[in-house]
Amino acid sequence: MVEKNVTEEETEVKVDEFEALGATLKTYGVPDDAIAALPEFKKRYGKFRVAYLGSNVYIYKRLTWGEMKEITNKLSNFAKGPNASEATLRIADLELQLEKAILYPSVTPDNASRYPSGDLETLQALITEFSGYVDTEPVVEDY
Repeated sequence: MVEKNVTEEETEVKVDEFEALGATLKTYGVPDDAIAALPEFKKRYGKFRVAYLGSNVYIYKRLTWGEMKEITNKLSNFAKGPNASEATLRIADLELQLEKAILYPSVTPDNASRYPSGDLETLQALITEFSGYVDTEPVVEDY
């Protein structure tokens, strides 16, 4: 593994970046422990995003292929049940994706009902795009 030497100047930029973000998040009522976790989110996930939806703020990461595979397996098993419908599968897919990707606040199938439905559907679209699922055609070249 190649180690990168981080200069003092680069470290300052990162600290300043999280300080400014932390100050903004504080105005939205994000707790100090979630703000303190920002450098860890960056270290663990490489990139994360913050979505400001009305008066709510959400911090999320990309979904990995392994996470999508796990979600698909759960949905496949759920689809075999007697109460499965297209609508319930769609809601379950939404909740499972948000549970995996949202870093703050915690969104689970058990507590999803307390969040605005528009926020959750918007977040799913944002996470999908951030995870690399886009409607644009990829650029390919044949040689």
